[in-house]
Amino acid sequence: MAEDMDNENLIQFPFEALQQMFEQLGGLPPVAPIPIVQRPDEWHPDRIQFSISSYGPSCVARILSDLRNLMPEERRPGADVFPNENDTSRIDYLIRGQPDTPYEGGFFHFAVRAPPEYPEKPPRVALITTGRGTVRFNPNFYENGCVCLSILGTWLGNAWEPTHTLANVLHSLQARFNEMPWDNEPAFDQNQLLEWKQLYSDFLSYETLRVAVCDQLDPKQSPLPVEMRRRAAKHFVRDFERYVARCNELRNRLDGRPMMNPYQLWVRNRPFNFEQIGQRIHSLLDSARRDAEADAAAEAAADD
Repeated sequence: MAEDMDNENLIQFPFEALQQMFEQLGGLPPVAPIPIVQRPDEWHPDRIQFSISSYGPSCVARILSDLRNLMPEERRPGADVFPNENDTSRIDYLIRGQPDTPYEGGFFHFAVRAPPEYPEKPPRVALITTGRGTVRFNPNFYENGCVCLSILGTWLGNAWEPTHTLANVLHSLQARFNEMPWDNEPAFDQNQLLEWKQLYSDFLSYETLRVAVCDQLDPKQSPLPVEMRRRAAKHFVRDFERYVARCNELRNRLDGRPMMNPYQLWVRNRPFNFEQIGQRIHSLLDSARRDAEADAAAEAAADD
């Protein structure tokens, strides 16, 4: 009987009267906007295909000019740039993590697309190196690849200007791979969460070697295009002893301790295992040497 009364009350709920009340107050309550990170159609370079005909001559000329200025190695230290031979608007960056940062030695792949309105509108950018959507490598870089930067229009602050270039975008991305990534997080009181800084940096050091080095170089599972994997292999072979030393230092300090990541608390009890990472690093050397040789041959052929 009580259940029947509840159903009756539910059926007789005055929805029309409630709607009239909201209309008298000026409309329905506001709905919270969906965060930009959950709207990939607005920022992911490969979620929308622009027709070739939509790119005017001035836009194409500007993209090519930006690329010419960016290609000399001295203008992009710590990064490789890969234009798309079949699509002028599509570019890839491979950013290398620098020494004395948690990202040391990592290879971070960013996909970039200039829209038909470029340079009036900023390019679309996504981080592809996310451990297949499992690792947030920076407060500004989300697991789904969203890159939140004011220059891209995906964050508050100094907005994109038509005078900005693809080099400005690259340098803004590189600036986030710094010594203390937690300082990029505006949502927390830095003075109250000092202990998180080192914990997050240690977590990133591990995931950099696991995801941004080993996974990137493994020819059986690398998500990198072959050309980019071979370029990464060249740097890996050249700096191999530094990778070994880095892994050993982290193993001695952290192995067996639980990882702590403020963005992914479910990995709290997962222990560091740099011993295993070190084994992977050594096992990848032979295939990396072959890839490095292929990269050198390709560069020599391009120079002829």
